[in-house]
Amino acid sequence: MKKSILNLVFFFVLMAIFSANLTSCSSKEEKFKEITSSENLSMSDLKTASKSEEPSSAGSIDKAKSTEQSNSEEKIENKDYSGSNKISSAVEKAPQKIIKTADISFEVKNYKDTRTAVMNLTKNLGGYIGNENQMNNNYQIENSMTIRVKSENFDKLVDGILSQAVKIDNKTINAEDVTSEFVDAEARLKSKKEAEEQFAQILKKANSINDILAVQEQLRAIREEIESYQGKLKYLNDKVNYCTINIKFYEKADYIPTPETGFFYRVSKAFVTGWQGVVAFFIGLIYLWPLILISFLTLYFIMKLAKRRKAKKLEKKQ
Repeated sequence: MKKSILNLVFFFVLMAIFSANLTSCSSKEEKFKEITSSENLSMSDLKTASKSEEPSSAGSIDKAKSTEQSNSEEKIENKDYSGSNKISSAVEKAPQKIIKTADISFEVKNYKDTRTAVMNLTKNLGGYIGNENQMNNNYQIENSMTIRVKSENFDKLVDGILSQAVKIDNKTINAEDVTSEFVDAEARLKSKKEAEEQFAQILKKANSINDILAVQEQLRAIREEIESYQGKLKYLNDKVNYCTINIKFYEKADYIPTPETGFFYRVSKAFVTGWQGVVAFFIGLIYLWPLILISFLTLYFIMKLAKRRKAKKLEKKQ
């Protein structure tokens, strides 16, 4: 009896311990689920937060890049604008460089007097004749000249030439402003000379053969450009300092037609022409006398040879 009671008590104790263990396990599982759910929530929040932050950060980078690019573009534009302002201001301050040319065609009363007057006027005003071409026919005598004269005497010479005209056929005067071109060439020449000095200093410090050859090649290219700009400035200075005047003047001639000739005049002219032909023929024979002499001698020997053969044949027959 006592033993059954003890077994029953032991059974209830085991049941109590087992139930307590189940309760603790369930509570632990609930706590674990709560922890994992909270961790999952935090991770998802972090992911969404990171995703939401990524485009904003990329946008900020692009914005920064665009800002830097716009700032650099503004700097370049400001530099170009300042450079153009410097050139324009230099053009405004520089003295004007004007190339003047004139083309004039006119009729004169006396060709010889006009030519003398133009030559003297050009010489007195410090000019010279570049080239001259004279033409003459049955209708008129004309002269074409290219005159170079100092720019300050350009208008005086044009007025002096036109004072010789009876009728002006054409008058064209051009004035080309090359100040900006002149200033640009001077600025480029100055820049190239500065670069030449820098490369010359580099050449002094160069040690290896490759460096020396490379610097010398750069110097050669720069000096070619310097010579080109110097030639351009010289050409512009010449055109500005000495203006060009192209003139053509002419004098009309009184045309006298050839009078008609009569019968006897034409007969006498025919005799004269015929006699001139005979004379020319004999003169031609005189020029050909060696050939004629050789021909006669050749013919003589052929005839003599033929006679000898004929005589021999007759002797054989007899």
